[in-house]
Amino acid sequence: MTTPQPSRLTPQTQQRLVQRCVVDFLLGQIGRLHRLHGDLVGGAVYLAIKQATAVAQKPNGSEAPPRAISVRAVAQSLGFSYETTRRRVMSLEQAGLVRRLGEAGVAAVPGAIESKAYREAAAATHVAELALYASLAKLGIVLPDPPRGPAIDKAELDIAVAALCEDFLLRVIEIGAVPHASSMAGLVLAAMVSANADPITYDPELAVRYGRADTPPPDSVRRPATITEIGVRLGMPHEVARRRVLGLIDRGYARRVTGGYMVNMEVLQSPQMMESAMMMTQRFVQMTQGLLALGVHPNGGPTP
Repeated sequence: MTTPQPSRLTPQTQQRLVQRCVVDFLLGQIGRLHRLHGDLVGGAVYLAIKQATAVAQKPNGSEAPPRAISVRAVAQSLGFSYETTRRRVMSLEQAGLVRRLGEAGVAAVPGAIESKAYREAAAATHVAELALYASLAKLGIVLPDPPRGPAIDKAELDIAVAALCEDFLLRVIEIGAVPHASSMAGLVLAAMVSANADPITYDPELAVRYGRADTPPPDSVRRPATITEIGVRLGMPHEVARRRVLGLIDRGYARRVTGGYMVNMEVLQSPQMMESAMMMTQRFVQMTQGLLALGVHPNGGPTP
């Protein structure tokens, strides 16, 4: 089976191929977030606080005053209830990952990313990021070489890459929270979409054949998703995943088929879903630009 040539791929096809691979990458990122924190919701709350309250450097090299974010703002950005978010923030405080800054709200504790567990997760994220771009290259989507990158220690480069990937994940979670009223519902839908597209995503021939809006893959090509695999990929208890899947069915997003569940094709091709996919692609481009600025080659690590 030959790799498609970039010249053969229309912009629409390239975008569809990128979206399938990126969703799979993001689900892997979610799995790492869950393993790091032992709780997907708590991990997402910590990530939102960490990204919103990162300490900035002043031009003279000193640190700017710490920033804070309110619990309510975190809940709204992620599509979580206030009470759920409040409980997770309390747990994060007890774990020493976030701290109160008076009435201003909470902030991530500086130095938390120095832990062995976080550095191991960052290294795994870096490996997954390189695998993502390698997969895109095999599908005929070749990115430009980056400029000569700065001399960055491998461990620090892992942290820098992970930070860009975390920001990308957080932005996509927020995108999914809008149309589905809950980021968890959006993530369950994404896990089902990824499972359904599994036979197509990394197959160069099938990926291109079903790479346009007017060539949707038939059910005979797609693979049903099971509640068990959705729960495992998201680090979500089976019963919670089951309730979320049933909620998607009630809303007309998915249906039960032999062997599992399938997202309805008319939902995937709806203007709402297409807009969300376009926003995700734009965020992916921004992440890629950040990686190139670090001197990270999409298929081989830092530029020598």
